Formats: sequence, C-alpha cells, structure tokens
Amino acid sequence: VIDPALIWATYYGGDNSENLWGTVTDNTGNVYVTGETGSISSIATTGTYDTAISGYSDAYLAKFSAAGNILWATYYGGDNGEQGYDVATDGVGNVSITGKTNSTSGIATSGAYQTSLAGSSGLDDAFLAKFSFSGAIIWGTYYGGAIDEISNDVATDASGNAYITGMT
Repeated sequence: VIDPALIWATYYGGDNSENLWGTVTDNTGNVYVTGETGSISSIATTGTYDTAISGYSDAYLAKFSAAGNILWATYYGGDNGEQGYDVATDGVGNVSITGKTNSTSGIATSGAYQTSLAGSSGLDDAFLAKFSFSGAIIWGTYYGGAIDEISNDVATDASGNAYITGMT
C-alpha cells in the first residue's frame, strides 16, 4: 500500500514547547511516547507519578489507547532539566524511559543503582526509570560519571530487565 489510511492522529502539548523523541507500542496496540516539555499545563493526568513540572524542562511519558485516546501521562524530572529519548515496554505492561538529566533531585528512587547526579554543574547523567502500566513509578536511577552521559536507547527482555545504550 503506497498511501495507507490514517487510523488516528492527535496533538499533544501544553503552554510551552514539547519535543517527542521516543515512541513504542505494546502488545495490545497502546502507544507510549516520551520527550521533553517546558509546559506547566496540559501534560500530566491526575493520579500519575508527577503532575507538575519540576525544573525548566522535564521528561514526560504518555500512554495513548490503540484508538488514540490519552490514558495517562506524567512528568519525570527534578530541579533542572530532563529529556526523555526512548521508551520500551515489557511483557507485563511496565514501561521504561531513558534520557539525560542535570537535576540533583527528583530522579532516583530509594534503593536505586545510582542515587545522585555524578556530574558537576551543567553536566548530564543518563537516567533510566520504570513505570507501571498505570503510570506509577516503580524505580528510577541516575547512570553516569564525572563528565557527560546520555542514554538514547532502551530495550527490555522477556524477564523485564532494561538495557540502555548511549554515550559517555
């Protein structure tokens, strides 16, 4: 088919600018997107992990139904800036996002692999966060050293493990 029929399309955003860098579907046709936003409204839905922007920009994660309706959306970020670059789902409906951050708070959860930003002011660490099928955070971690790290791809395996790749 050269010109397939459009099934659905939508605008998604708020009162500032948004970038969308990662998208994936799950086995039931739901669509997940991640990126970066500076908007303070029209991004997050009630009952998700974070309903308010934390820094000058945050990563976001949104879930749309196979019919194109928003099911839930959340901010993910801390006191500075985040960019979500990729998103993956696992076999039980959990969702992982990865990207970069220079925030000193709001990223790592209790017991995380790396609980604090390792880079100095103005430098980025990669992050990896896992959310439930309903938008609740399961865990989040920094990943990086003293200079810049960026994670731009994430994949999951049949056991729900997440794998990231990027640059340092």
